[in-house]
Amino acid sequence: PQDKDNYNELLTEMRVAFAQKSVTGNKKQYLLTVTTSALSEITQAIDLKNIAKQVDFINIMAYDFYISWLPLPIFVTGHQSNLFDTQRNPRTISADLIVKYHINAGVPANKLVLGIPLGFYNYWSGVNPKCNGLYQFATNTQRYSATEIKTMIANGSLKRFWDNKAKAPYYWDAKSQIFASGDDEKSIRQKCKYIKKNQLAGAMFWYYQKDQEKLLDALVSGMR
Repeated sequence: PQDKDNYNELLTEMRVAFAQKSVTGNKKQYLLTVTTSALSEITQAIDLKNIAKQVDFINIMAYDFYISWLPLPIFVTGHQSNLFDTQRNPRTISADLIVKYHINAGVPANKLVLGIPLGFYNYWSGVNPKCNGLYQFATNTQRYSATEIKTMIANGSLKRFWDNKAKAPYYWDAKSQIFASGDDEKSIRQKCKYIKKNQLAGAMFWYYQKDQEKLLDALVSGMR
């Protein structure tokens, strides 16, 4: 329980040290940042309001809302990183809700960086075919590599659908009962508009690979 205060003290000491390093005339400016979870339970572990006073910005990992390797408590499909919540969503989670949660906890909007999943997908097998697999039970009896899922999306065997309320794409193969979710160029542009409209600090992503070039282009152009 005391680690909540310990973390505040750690960041306070680091802020002082970084400020001393970033003295006038020193070409290097040291940024103090943290990365936070998408779960609202985060405030049980850290004090967002006080942390925001010490750091330059906070990266929010606004993705992996539904993950195929972790039953909740059973396997259920869903959007990996929907921008907005919908009545259909059994988890009540979205990038928008997470941003608002941080702001309501005392974090200024201009210190929030929205995390975007750039080119990786969560997927499920043995999915109930209702609603093209969205928010359905799955057995995950068969596993695929990320490369295989990307190939299925590229060749159209995983058909793309768009959830206009959530502002998120998803992919469904009725024959093989495979469901996948992850951001594409359209959803990334929607998030860029959201970032600028709400005057957030910007966007971040976890890692980059060459086959994500179009997604990176959408992110860069959308933030201009």
